[in-house]
Amino acid sequence: LQLVNRPRVGHLKLLLREMAVFACLLWYTITALCLSFC
Repeated sequence: LQLVNRPRVGHLKLLLREMAVFACLLWYTITALCLSFC
């Protein structure tokens, strides 16, 4: 059972990491736009 669940957890961690990177890039872009317009 652990062998079946282990890849799924790894995939979830990878997905969360990609989402975190995307969120950081999105936040950086929004902040840069706000600073350039303000």
